[in-house]
Amino acid sequence: MKDGELQREHDWFRTVLDLIPDGVCFTDLKGRILLVNRSAGELAGRDPEELVGGNVSLFYSTDGRKSDIDELRKGEPAREEVEFRRPDSSVLPVRVTYKLVDHMEGVGEALVETYEDLTECRELDQVRNEFVFVAAHELRNPVTAMKLLLDMFTDDKRFEVGPIAKDYVEKMQEATERLIQLVDDLLEVARTESGRLKIELKPVNAVEMIDTILVEIESLAKPNQITVRHDGNADCSLVMSDSDKLKEIISNLVSNAIKYNRVGGTVTVSHEPDSNGFLVVHVADTGIGLGPEDQKRVFTKFWRSEEVAVRAQAGTGLGLFIVKELVERMGGRVWFESELGQGSTFSFSLPLAEGR
Repeated sequence: MKDGELQREHDWFRTVLDLIPDGVCFTDLKGRILLVNRSAGELAGRDPEELVGGNVSLFYSTDGRKSDIDELRKGEPAREEVEFRRPDSSVLPVRVTYKLVDHMEGVGEALVETYEDLTECRELDQVRNEFVFVAAHELRNPVTAMKLLLDMFTDDKRFEVGPIAKDYVEKMQEATERLIQLVDDLLEVARTESGRLKIELKPVNAVEMIDTILVEIESLAKPNQITVRHDGNADCSLVMSDSDKLKEIISNLVSNAIKYNRVGGTVTVSHEPDSNGFLVVHVADTGIGLGPEDQKRVFTKFWRSEEVAVRAQAGTGLGLFIVKELVERMGGRVWFESELGQGSTFSFSLPLAEGR
């Protein structure tokens, strides 16, 4: 190719690159910038020409940079959300997408990074969270009143209710309980994402908490003859947590293990201290398990599997999202192991209280 043709092709490519509304940046595998478009410079608050030759760590933290080359070589892009640090000290939320290219002239393998400004998305999220919080809060009172009136009606001996009417009332009570759970879950999510969630950390006896929850939740296991066991001793049972939030975490995991189990199955709750000063709690079941694709999204808000056995059960898709948020906000982490058709084990850790 002649020099003039090469220059025209380069100019054409540069023009097209600068017309792309999202930021685009070509880097070597160490993050050194080889080429960058105008939008990327604007997002970073810097002159694009000045960025060339520098490192992407100049404007965002690369500590957790998703540049696992072996994974990227499989052809799938990787994504993460980062914060761009700009010269005026402002911070910009950005979604970074990485893609490996294996034949960049003069470099060999290189990364193409695209940058999407998330500012508007975050603002919309804030408005949406505010709406959900207000709506759920306003729903809570009338729904609670409905439950109270139904309970009073069934407990009042002055009313003689026939079997058909009694069945209707019981179904109304069950529906009201599900509605209250939905409203409570929506409120919890809204509090978490709007900064209203209040957590008071203090020593809590996790073992006693587990025993109490298993007694309360026993009625959920009876219809399908599911055995619920608590294995473990009382040693190292005090954890630093919010008592109400810990109860919510354990209740969510145990009720899921019962709900998505097989008839005659087993749920086992166990715990042990680890070597890092944490109590690790496991909730294992012999249920339907999760396939590889479902495992990627299990903690996603409002997500539910398309498996028939899952859809047959009532649910909001919020339980595991809430569990993860609460555990992490109390200084722990949550993880799981699962195999489709073989069951799942969900585990979480929380810091042990001093003196155990």
